[in-house]
Amino acid sequence: MKVLLLGLLMQLSYFKGWSPSYKVFLFGGLVFFVSLSWSMYLLSISTMIMFLSILLSDSIGNKLIASKIQFQNLWSAILQDRKAQLIFFYFFTVALSGLWSSELKEYWFQLRLLLPMLVIPLVWMAHSKMRPQDFIWLLRIFVFSCLTVSLFVMIRYFLHYDEYNLLLLRGKAIPTPISHIRFSLIMAMAAFLLFKSFLDKNYIFNFWWDKVGFFYFFYVIHALSVKSGLLAFYFALISFILIWCYRRQLWKKALMIILAMIVLVMVALSLSPSLQNKYYYTIWQIGELYRGKWLYYSDLERLKSIQAGWQMVKEHPILGTGAGDINESTKINYQKVFNHQDIRFPHNQFIFSWAYYGILNILVLVFLMALSLFHPKAWQKEWIPALQIIVWSSMLYEHTLNTQIGIALFLFVYLIEKLSLSSENYLKNTVAV
Repeated sequence: MKVLLLGLLMQLSYFKGWSPSYKVFLFGGLVFFVSLSWSMYLLSISTMIMFLSILLSDSIGNKLIASKIQFQNLWSAILQDRKAQLIFFYFFTVALSGLWSSELKEYWFQLRLLLPMLVIPLVWMAHSKMRPQDFIWLLRIFVFSCLTVSLFVMIRYFLHYDEYNLLLLRGKAIPTPISHIRFSLIMAMAAFLLFKSFLDKNYIFNFWWDKVGFFYFFYVIHALSVKSGLLAFYFALISFILIWCYRRQLWKKALMIILAMIVLVMVALSLSPSLQNKYYYTIWQIGELYRGKWLYYSDLERLKSIQAGWQMVKEHPILGTGAGDINESTKINYQKVFNHQDIRFPHNQFIFSWAYYGILNILVLVFLMALSLFHPKAWQKEWIPALQIIVWSSMLYEHTLNTQIGIALFLFVYLIEKLSLSSENYLKNTVAV
Protein backbone atom coordinates (compact mmCIF):
# COMPACT_ATOMS: atom_id res chain seq x y z
CA MET A 1 0.00 0.00 0.00
CA LYS A 2 2.79 2.40 0.93
CA VAL A 3 4.69 1.56 -2.27
CA LEU A 4 1.58 2.30 -4.37
CA LEU A 5 1.03 5.56 -2.49
CA LEU A 6 4.62 6.68 -3.04
CA GLY A 7 4.34 5.79 -6.74
CA LEU A 8 1.13 7.78 -7.11
CA LEU A 9 2.56 10.82 -5.35
CA MET A 10 5.68 10.64 -7.55
CA GLN A 11 3.50 10.84 -10.64
CA LEU A 12 1.52 13.75 -9.21
CA SER A 13 4.51 15.81 -8.16
CA TYR A 14 6.80 15.49 -11.17
CA PHE A 15 5.42 18.29 -13.29
CA LYS A 16 7.25 19.15 -16.46
CA GLY A 17 8.95 22.50 -16.78
CA TRP A 18 10.27 22.65 -13.21
CA SER A 19 13.77 22.25 -11.82
CA PRO A 20 14.94 18.93 -10.30
CA SER A 21 15.13 20.61 -6.89
CA TYR A 22 11.54 21.87 -6.99
CA LYS A 23 10.18 18.54 -8.21
CA VAL A 24 11.82 16.60 -5.38
CA PHE A 25 10.80 19.25 -2.86
CA LEU A 26 7.17 19.08 -4.00
CA PHE A 27 7.20 15.30 -3.85
CA GLY A 28 8.68 15.34 -0.35
CA GLY A 29 6.11 17.94 0.71
CA LEU A 30 3.26 15.79 -0.59
CA VAL A 31 4.53 12.77 1.38
CA PHE A 32 4.93 14.95 4.49
CA PHE A 33 1.42 16.42 4.26
CA VAL A 34 -0.28 13.12 3.45
CA SER A 35 1.45 11.09 6.19
CA LEU A 36 1.27 13.55 9.09
CA SER A 37 -1.87 12.02 10.58
CA TRP A 38 -0.92 8.34 10.37
CA SER A 39 2.67 7.34 9.51
CA MET A 40 5.83 8.26 11.42
CA TYR A 41 7.82 6.14 8.97
CA LEU A 42 6.70 8.17 5.94
CA LEU A 43 7.30 11.41 7.85
CA SER A 44 10.95 10.41 8.26
CA ILE A 45 11.17 9.47 4.57
CA SER A 46 9.61 12.79 3.53
CA THR A 47 12.17 14.75 5.56
CA MET A 48 15.03 12.95 3.82
CA ILE A 49 13.43 13.54 0.41
CA MET A 50 13.04 17.26 1.08
CA PHE A 51 16.63 17.51 2.30
CA LEU A 52 17.75 15.91 -0.97
CA SER A 53 16.04 18.75 -2.85
CA ILE A 54 18.54 21.23 -1.34
CA LEU A 55 21.40 19.37 -3.05
CA LEU A 56 19.79 19.45 -6.49
CA SER A 57 19.82 22.19 -9.11
CA ASP A 58 17.09 24.84 -9.01
CA SER A 59 17.50 25.63 -12.72
CA ILE A 60 15.75 23.95 -15.64
CA GLY A 61 18.09 22.08 -17.96
CA ASN A 62 20.61 19.28 -17.92
CA LYS A 63 22.28 20.35 -14.68
CA LEU A 64 21.36 18.11 -11.72
CA ILE A 65 23.57 19.16 -8.78
CA ALA A 66 23.10 22.45 -6.93
CA SER A 67 25.45 25.27 -7.82
CA LYS A 68 27.65 27.32 -5.51
CA ILE A 69 25.33 30.30 -6.04
CA GLN A 70 22.39 28.28 -4.67
CA PHE A 71 24.22 27.67 -1.41
CA GLN A 72 25.22 31.32 -1.22
CA ASN A 73 21.57 32.31 -1.69
CA LEU A 74 20.58 29.80 0.98
CA TRP A 75 23.03 31.34 3.44
CA SER A 76 21.65 34.82 2.66
CA ALA A 77 18.12 33.53 3.29
CA ILE A 78 19.19 32.11 6.67
CA LEU A 79 20.56 35.50 7.71
CA GLN A 80 17.22 37.15 6.87
CA ASP A 81 14.81 34.66 8.49
CA ARG A 82 14.62 35.38 12.23
CA LYS A 83 12.22 32.53 12.98
CA ALA A 84 14.42 29.97 11.24
CA GLN A 85 17.41 31.27 13.20
CA LEU A 86 15.54 30.72 16.48
CA ILE A 87 14.57 27.18 15.43
CA PHE A 88 18.24 26.47 14.68
CA PHE A 89 19.27 27.95 18.04
CA TYR A 90 16.75 25.70 19.76
CA PHE A 91 18.45 22.67 18.22
CA PHE A 92 21.94 23.92 19.07
CA THR A 93 21.06 24.61 22.72
CA VAL A 94 19.88 21.00 23.00
CA ALA A 95 23.12 19.86 21.33
CA LEU A 96 25.12 22.05 23.73
CA SER A 97 23.61 20.30 26.74
CA GLY A 98 25.43 17.15 25.66
CA LEU A 99 28.59 18.64 27.18
CA TRP A 100 27.24 17.84 30.66
CA SER A 101 25.35 14.65 29.76
CA SER A 102 26.64 11.26 30.88
CA GLU A 103 24.38 9.02 28.75
CA LEU A 104 25.56 9.53 25.16
CA LYS A 105 23.15 6.99 23.65
CA GLU A 106 20.13 8.96 24.90
CA TYR A 107 21.84 12.20 23.87
CA TRP A 108 22.22 11.06 20.25
CA PHE A 109 18.62 9.84 20.26
CA GLN A 110 17.44 13.33 21.28
CA LEU A 111 19.49 14.96 18.53
CA ARG A 112 18.19 12.56 15.86
CA LEU A 113 14.65 13.31 17.03
CA LEU A 114 15.22 17.05 16.57
CA LEU A 115 17.08 16.86 13.20
CA PRO A 116 13.96 17.90 11.20
CA MET A 117 14.23 21.29 12.99
CA LEU A 118 17.40 21.82 10.98
CA VAL A 119 16.15 20.34 7.72
CA ILE A 120 12.65 21.82 7.23
CA PRO A 121 13.61 25.52 7.60
CA LEU A 122 16.52 24.97 5.20
CA VAL A 123 14.18 23.30 2.72
CA TRP A 124 11.77 26.20 2.77
CA MET A 125 14.52 28.80 2.35
CA ALA A 126 15.79 26.86 -0.66
CA HIS A 127 12.27 26.98 -2.18
CA SER A 128 10.95 30.37 -1.14
CA LYS A 129 8.90 30.76 -4.33
CA MET A 130 5.95 28.41 -4.70
CA ARG A 131 3.11 28.47 -7.18
CA PRO A 132 -0.22 29.23 -5.43
CA GLN A 133 -1.86 26.21 -7.09
CA ASP A 134 0.80 23.92 -5.64
CA PHE A 135 0.20 25.32 -2.17
CA ILE A 136 -3.56 24.76 -2.49
CA TRP A 137 -2.93 21.18 -3.63
CA LEU A 138 -0.76 20.55 -0.59
CA LEU A 139 -3.58 21.77 1.65
CA ARG A 140 -6.06 19.57 -0.22
CA ILE A 141 -3.79 16.55 0.18
CA PHE A 142 -3.48 17.23 3.92
CA VAL A 143 -7.23 17.66 4.47
CA PHE A 144 -8.11 14.65 2.32
CA SER A 145 -5.58 12.48 4.16
CA CYS A 146 -7.02 13.58 7.52
CA LEU A 147 -10.52 12.83 6.23
CA THR A 148 -9.56 9.33 5.05
CA VAL A 149 -7.68 8.36 8.21
CA SER A 150 -10.33 9.78 10.54
CA LEU A 151 -13.05 7.86 8.66
CA PHE A 152 -11.27 4.60 9.51
CA VAL A 153 -10.99 5.72 13.15
CA MET A 154 -14.69 6.63 13.29
CA ILE A 155 -15.80 3.39 11.58
CA ARG A 156 -13.81 1.41 14.15
CA TYR A 157 -15.33 3.55 16.91
CA PHE A 158 -18.88 2.74 15.80
CA LEU A 159 -18.04 -0.95 15.39
CA HIS A 160 -16.81 -1.02 19.02
CA TYR A 161 -19.14 1.69 20.29
CA ASP A 162 -19.82 0.45 23.83
CA GLU A 163 -16.29 -0.83 24.37
CA TYR A 164 -14.61 2.44 23.35
CA ASN A 165 -17.02 4.62 25.34
CA LEU A 166 -16.25 2.50 28.38
CA LEU A 167 -12.55 3.06 27.73
CA LEU A 168 -13.13 6.82 27.91
CA LEU A 169 -14.98 6.42 31.19
CA ARG A 170 -11.90 4.63 32.55
CA GLY A 171 -9.54 7.37 31.41
CA LYS A 172 -8.30 5.60 28.27
CA ALA A 173 -8.45 6.89 24.68
CA ILE A 174 -10.12 5.85 21.43
CA PRO A 175 -7.41 4.05 19.38
CA THR A 176 -5.81 6.18 16.66
CA PRO A 177 -2.93 5.49 14.19
CA ILE A 178 -0.61 7.80 16.13
CA SER A 179 -0.74 9.32 19.63
CA HIS A 180 -4.38 10.25 20.31
CA ILE A 181 -3.25 13.67 21.57
CA ARG A 182 -1.29 14.54 18.45
CA PHE A 183 -3.99 13.02 16.26
CA SER A 184 -6.65 15.26 17.80
CA LEU A 185 -4.42 18.32 17.27
CA ILE A 186 -4.06 17.40 13.59
CA MET A 187 -7.85 17.04 13.27
CA ALA A 188 -8.18 20.47 14.92
CA MET A 189 -5.83 21.93 12.30
CA ALA A 190 -7.83 20.41 9.44
CA ALA A 191 -11.08 21.76 10.92
CA PHE A 192 -9.60 25.21 11.43
CA LEU A 193 -8.19 25.43 7.89
CA LEU A 194 -11.61 24.58 6.44
CA PHE A 195 -13.37 27.07 8.74
CA LYS A 196 -10.96 29.81 7.73
CA SER A 197 -11.38 28.96 4.04
CA PHE A 198 -15.15 29.38 3.89
CA LEU A 199 -15.14 32.36 6.25
CA ASP A 200 -12.80 34.47 4.09
CA LYS A 201 -14.01 32.81 0.82
CA ASN A 202 -10.55 31.58 -0.10
CA TYR A 203 -11.64 27.98 -0.53
CA ILE A 204 -9.52 24.85 -0.29
CA PHE A 205 -12.13 22.84 -2.24
CA ASN A 206 -15.29 24.93 -2.60
CA PHE A 207 -17.80 26.62 -0.29
CA TRP A 208 -19.99 23.58 0.36
CA TRP A 209 -17.25 20.96 0.61
CA ASP A 210 -15.26 23.16 2.98
CA LYS A 211 -18.31 23.77 5.17
CA VAL A 212 -19.31 20.08 5.25
CA GLY A 213 -15.69 19.15 5.96
CA PHE A 214 -15.52 21.59 8.86
CA PHE A 215 -18.63 20.15 10.53
CA TYR A 216 -17.33 16.62 9.97
CA PHE A 217 -14.00 17.39 11.66
CA PHE A 218 -15.88 19.30 14.37
CA TYR A 219 -17.71 16.05 15.12
CA VAL A 220 -14.52 13.97 15.00
CA ILE A 221 -12.74 16.23 17.48
CA HIS A 222 -15.64 15.97 19.95
CA ALA A 223 -16.12 12.23 19.41
CA LEU A 224 -12.44 11.62 20.19
CA SER A 225 -12.92 13.75 23.33
CA VAL A 226 -9.22 14.51 23.77
CA LYS A 227 -8.99 17.57 26.01
CA SER A 228 -5.74 18.78 24.43
CA GLY A 229 -7.29 18.81 20.97
CA LEU A 230 -10.52 20.43 22.14
CA LEU A 231 -8.75 23.22 24.03
CA ALA A 232 -6.35 23.92 21.16
CA PHE A 233 -9.23 23.96 18.65
CA TYR A 234 -11.30 26.47 20.62
CA PHE A 235 -8.31 28.67 21.51
CA ALA A 236 -7.45 28.96 17.80
CA LEU A 237 -11.02 29.37 16.59
CA ILE A 238 -12.05 32.05 19.09
CA SER A 239 -8.86 34.10 18.67
CA PHE A 240 -9.21 33.97 14.88
CA ILE A 241 -12.91 34.96 14.95
CA LEU A 242 -12.33 37.89 17.29
CA ILE A 243 -9.38 39.32 15.35
CA TRP A 244 -10.99 38.67 11.96
CA CYS A 245 -14.24 40.39 12.95
CA TYR A 246 -12.47 43.22 14.81
CA ARG A 247 -10.50 44.21 11.73
CA ARG A 248 -13.66 44.23 9.63
CA GLN A 249 -15.90 45.71 12.33
CA LEU A 250 -18.23 42.72 12.07
CA TRP A 251 -19.20 42.44 15.73
CA LYS A 252 -22.67 41.07 15.05
CA LYS A 253 -21.17 38.34 12.91
CA ALA A 254 -18.62 37.52 15.64
CA LEU A 255 -21.38 37.28 18.22
CA MET A 256 -23.48 35.05 15.97
CA ILE A 257 -20.55 32.71 15.27
CA ILE A 258 -19.61 32.42 18.95
CA LEU A 259 -23.25 31.81 19.96
CA ALA A 260 -23.53 29.15 17.26
CA MET A 261 -20.37 27.52 18.61
CA ILE A 262 -21.78 27.50 22.14
CA VAL A 263 -24.96 25.86 20.87
CA LEU A 264 -22.94 23.27 18.94
CA VAL A 265 -20.86 22.47 22.03
CA MET A 266 -23.99 22.06 24.17
CA VAL A 267 -25.55 19.80 21.55
CA ALA A 268 -22.33 17.77 21.29
CA LEU A 269 -22.14 17.40 25.08
CA SER A 270 -25.76 16.27 25.31
CA LEU A 271 -25.66 13.86 22.34
CA SER A 272 -22.12 12.46 22.46
CA PRO A 273 -21.58 9.61 24.97
CA SER A 274 -17.82 9.82 24.45
CA LEU A 275 -17.74 13.50 25.42
CA GLN A 276 -20.02 12.86 28.39
CA ASN A 277 -17.82 10.00 29.62
CA LYS A 278 -14.69 12.14 29.31
CA TYR A 279 -16.44 14.90 31.28
CA TYR A 280 -17.50 12.46 34.04
CA TYR A 281 -14.00 11.01 34.25
CA THR A 282 -12.48 14.50 34.58
CA ILE A 283 -14.87 15.42 37.40
CA TRP A 284 -14.11 12.13 39.14
CA GLN A 285 -10.34 12.80 38.90
CA ILE A 286 -10.80 16.14 40.64
CA GLY A 287 -12.51 14.33 43.49
CA GLU A 288 -9.69 11.79 43.68
CA LEU A 289 -7.14 14.61 43.86
CA TYR A 290 -8.92 16.09 46.89
CA ARG A 291 -8.79 12.62 48.45
CA GLY A 292 -5.00 12.58 48.01
CA LYS A 293 -4.91 10.09 45.12
CA TRP A 294 -3.15 10.77 41.82
CA LEU A 295 -1.23 7.69 40.72
CA TYR A 296 -2.50 6.06 37.48
CA TYR A 297 -4.94 8.92 36.76
CA SER A 298 -3.82 10.47 33.46
CA ASP A 299 -4.57 14.15 34.10
CA LEU A 300 -3.38 14.05 37.71
CA GLU A 301 -0.14 12.36 36.69
CA ARG A 302 0.42 15.19 34.22
CA LEU A 303 0.06 17.75 37.01
CA LYS A 304 2.48 15.77 39.17
CA SER A 305 4.95 15.49 36.30
CA ILE A 306 4.99 19.31 36.02
CA GLN A 307 5.53 19.54 39.78
CA ALA A 308 8.45 17.11 39.52
CA GLY A 309 9.81 19.03 36.52
CA TRP A 310 9.74 22.28 38.46
CA GLN A 311 11.73 20.62 41.23
CA MET A 312 14.37 19.71 38.63
CA VAL A 313 14.40 23.31 37.40
CA LYS A 314 15.13 24.51 40.93
CA GLU A 315 18.00 22.04 41.22
CA HIS A 316 19.47 22.75 37.75
CA PRO A 317 18.31 26.31 36.91
CA ILE A 318 21.13 27.26 34.52
CA LEU A 319 22.37 24.23 32.60
CA GLY A 320 19.55 21.72 33.09
CA THR A 321 20.31 18.04 33.53
CA GLY A 322 21.53 17.60 29.95
CA ALA A 323 19.78 15.99 26.97
CA GLY A 324 21.45 12.63 27.57
CA ASP A 325 20.34 12.31 31.19
CA ILE A 326 16.60 12.82 30.67
CA ASN A 327 15.56 9.33 31.78
CA GLU A 328 18.01 8.87 34.63
CA SER A 329 17.51 12.32 36.15
CA THR A 330 13.72 11.91 36.00
CA LYS A 331 13.92 8.53 37.78
CA ILE A 332 16.08 10.01 40.55
CA ASN A 333 13.79 13.01 40.91
CA TYR A 334 10.57 10.93 41.06
CA GLN A 335 12.11 8.71 43.73
CA LYS A 336 13.08 11.74 45.76
CA VAL A 337 9.85 13.76 45.34
CA PHE A 338 7.19 11.01 45.21
CA ASN A 339 9.08 7.90 46.35
CA HIS A 340 7.95 6.26 43.13
CA GLN A 341 9.68 4.77 40.05
CA ASP A 342 6.87 5.04 37.46
CA ILE A 343 8.04 8.25 35.80
CA ARG A 344 6.54 10.78 33.41
CA PHE A 345 8.40 13.60 31.71
CA PRO A 346 7.04 17.08 32.54
CA HIS A 347 3.85 17.64 30.53
CA ASN A 348 4.72 21.25 29.82
CA GLN A 349 7.21 22.07 27.09
CA PHE A 350 8.57 25.12 28.88
CA ILE A 351 9.26 23.22 32.11
CA PHE A 352 10.62 20.32 30.06
CA SER A 353 13.05 22.55 28.14
CA TRP A 354 14.27 24.36 31.25
CA ALA A 355 14.66 21.21 33.35
CA TYR A 356 16.62 19.18 30.77
CA TYR A 357 18.21 21.63 28.32
CA GLY A 358 18.78 24.68 30.52
CA ILE A 359 17.89 28.35 30.61
CA LEU A 360 19.26 29.15 27.13
CA ASN A 361 16.86 26.66 25.56
CA ILE A 362 13.77 28.01 27.30
CA LEU A 363 14.75 31.59 26.41
CA VAL A 364 14.95 30.59 22.74
CA LEU A 365 11.56 28.87 23.07
CA VAL A 366 9.96 31.96 24.65
CA PHE A 367 11.40 34.27 21.97
CA LEU A 368 10.14 31.88 19.28
CA MET A 369 6.64 31.90 20.81
CA ALA A 370 6.68 35.72 21.07
CA LEU A 371 7.72 36.03 17.41
CA SER A 372 4.99 33.59 16.35
CA LEU A 373 2.10 34.97 18.40
CA PHE A 374 2.82 38.47 19.76
CA HIS A 375 4.96 40.23 17.18
CA PRO A 376 3.01 43.11 15.52
CA LYS A 377 3.52 41.58 12.07
CA ALA A 378 2.35 38.13 13.22
CA TRP A 379 -1.35 38.96 12.88
CA GLN A 380 -1.19 40.54 9.43
CA LYS A 381 -2.74 37.30 8.22
CA GLU A 382 -5.03 36.35 11.12
CA TRP A 383 -5.27 32.66 10.36
CA ILE A 384 -1.54 31.90 10.53
CA PRO A 385 -0.95 32.77 14.23
CA ALA A 386 -4.36 31.25 15.04
CA LEU A 387 -3.05 28.02 13.52
CA GLN A 388 0.14 28.49 15.56
CA ILE A 389 -2.02 28.67 18.71
CA ILE A 390 -3.00 25.01 18.20
CA VAL A 391 0.64 23.96 18.56
CA TRP A 392 1.72 26.49 21.19
CA SER A 393 -1.28 25.88 23.44
CA SER A 394 -0.50 22.16 23.39
CA MET A 395 2.90 22.98 24.87
CA LEU A 396 1.19 24.14 28.06
CA TYR A 397 0.10 20.56 28.85
CA GLU A 398 2.37 18.43 26.62
CA HIS A 399 6.11 18.10 25.90
CA THR A 400 5.27 18.59 22.20
CA LEU A 401 8.86 19.04 20.98
CA ASN A 402 10.01 15.77 22.51
CA THR A 403 7.95 13.56 20.17
CA GLN A 404 8.34 12.93 16.45
CA ILE A 405 4.75 13.86 15.60
CA GLY A 406 4.89 16.91 17.89
CA ILE A 407 7.99 18.20 16.11
CA ALA A 408 6.34 17.45 12.75
CA LEU A 409 3.26 19.43 13.83
CA PHE A 410 5.40 22.39 14.87
CA LEU A 411 7.25 22.32 11.54
CA PHE A 412 4.00 21.74 9.61
CA VAL A 413 2.67 25.07 10.87
CA TYR A 414 6.00 26.73 10.06
CA LEU A 415 5.80 25.31 6.52
CA ILE A 416 2.18 26.42 6.10
CA GLU A 417 3.12 29.96 7.12
CA LYS A 418 6.14 30.16 4.84
CA LEU A 419 4.53 28.43 1.85
CA SER A 420 1.51 30.70 2.12
CA LEU A 421 3.71 33.80 2.04
CA SER A 422 5.91 32.44 -0.76
CA SER A 423 2.91 31.60 -2.95
CA GLU A 424 1.64 35.16 -2.49
CA ASN A 425 5.07 36.56 -3.40
CA TYR A 426 5.17 34.32 -6.48
CA LEU A 427 1.78 35.65 -7.56
CA LYS A 428 2.84 39.29 -7.04
CA ASN A 429 6.07 38.80 -8.98
CA THR A 430 4.18 37.06 -11.82
CA VAL A 431 1.65 39.91 -12.05
CA ALA A 432 4.44 42.50 -11.93
CA VAL A 433 6.21 40.82 -14.83
